[in-house]
Amino acid sequence: MNRRKEVTADAAGPGVDNSAPLVLPMGGPVHSRNYGIDFLRCLSMFFVVLLHVLKWGEAGNLANNTLGTPNYAVSWFLELSAFCAVNSFALITGYVGVRVPHRISRFINLWFQVFFYTVGITFLFKWLMPGSVNLKGMFQAFFPVLRMAYWYFTAYAVLFFFIPFLNTLIRSLGRESAKWLCLLIFIIFSLLATISGNEDWLSHGGYSAIWLGCLYVAGGCISHFQLWSTLKRPAFYYLLCCLLATAGMLAWDYLPFRQGISEKLFAVYTAPFCCLCSFFLLQACARMRITSRAAIRLISLLAPFSFAVYLIHSNPLVWHHVMKGRFAVLQDSPWYIMAAGALGISLGIYLACSMIDSVRSVLFRLLHIRELSVKLEAVLSKLKQWILRSIPS
Repeated sequence: MNRRKEVTADAAGPGVDNSAPLVLPMGGPVHSRNYGIDFLRCLSMFFVVLLHVLKWGEAGNLANNTLGTPNYAVSWFLELSAFCAVNSFALITGYVGVRVPHRISRFINLWFQVFFYTVGITFLFKWLMPGSVNLKGMFQAFFPVLRMAYWYFTAYAVLFFFIPFLNTLIRSLGRESAKWLCLLIFIIFSLLATISGNEDWLSHGGYSAIWLGCLYVAGGCISHFQLWSTLKRPAFYYLLCCLLATAGMLAWDYLPFRQGISEKLFAVYTAPFCCLCSFFLLQACARMRITSRAAIRLISLLAPFSFAVYLIHSNPLVWHHVMKGRFAVLQDSPWYIMAAGALGISLGIYLACSMIDSVRSVLFRLLHIRELSVKLEAVLSKLKQWILRSIPS
């Protein structure tokens, strides 16, 4: 799959189990769960789906709208407002991960989910659409990480094994050092990367374990030291960044420069406005005080399915044979119908994938996959100890 077309992952990061950790609100009591973070998980995955609805394939909305039309402006506003989703996932991974024990069983359980959907979807297409999958594709389905079926999960798989060391680093810092480290990450990996004009500079435009690691450290520092917790109106600043990024994109497109340069400035994960949007969105959601029982039940119901929404709707076979160019018809509608259609279709995909994963969740409980993951963790821990004892000190 073209990496620019695929966005992703789960917001407590893959690797942070939805049922286990308590997440501190910004400045809140230790015993309460921060449902604002769970809400951000759901919102970010909805944003991922929206990105794909707007830009999937050569026939996507953004590729076919005309510069200067309301549809073009509104499409790019929606796109740039949602583009921070992947960064938000990685920030939340650090925000939560620095506070909870590092358990290999969580990663194993996630791997089982990825395996279930890559193999299941592959054989489903082999059965329903003969010729859509060859023998090589069927074989590769059994190795989702090595063949990079989902770039985010592959990058996260690399990051996961370094998380204990990153947590130790974060906890060893002083408050001012942590703040400076966050600023250095932004300056070097965002500002300088953008100025260089090469989106692959250092972090490959954000499609790498290096970038996820940077965001993990930033999210962990923000959580552990409650950095910028006194910042007022972060939601306003998020919206302001979205508007400024859209204005910059539209203005740049009118300039007689090389086509496509505006996307490198604004529609890249490492772009400054994208990074700022994810930071302000994290701050806004972390401070939310959700007290409505109905809202808490809804968030608690949907949040665990977020990762599966990513796995199902962005699977390469689903993309090529079901989704690609499917929503280009929206471009011919008035801007308000186009916007409502894109948002409605994204919500429909999100809910449909969540319903599918509810079945998978029941199946995994019947098969005791979580218990199997814990047993495999014990085996791997013994293997680790054996390796360490076998290597001369």
